[in-house]
Amino acid sequence: MHSVIEDFQGNLWAGLNNGIAQIHYSLPVSIYRNEDGISGNITSITKYNSKLFIGSTNGLYSLSNNISVFENFTKA
Repeated sequence: MHSVIEDFQGNLWAGLNNGIAQIHYSLPVSIYRNEDGISGNITSITKYNSKLFIGSTNGLYSLSNNISVFENFTKA
């Protein structure tokens, strides 16, 4: 585990090797990987304006509140 952050709804997000885990206190853990649109080893997680920003060895991703679709930022 490389990083952990609490989101706006009180859930925990943990950066893992080759994925990210979402931990709801009363539900099973959700793990997101390549097939979910996020790749590489997760190195950092932060929150800003109702979004999570996830840094990995393969790039930067964002996740909007309540939407399980990762957006990948391309190089400028």
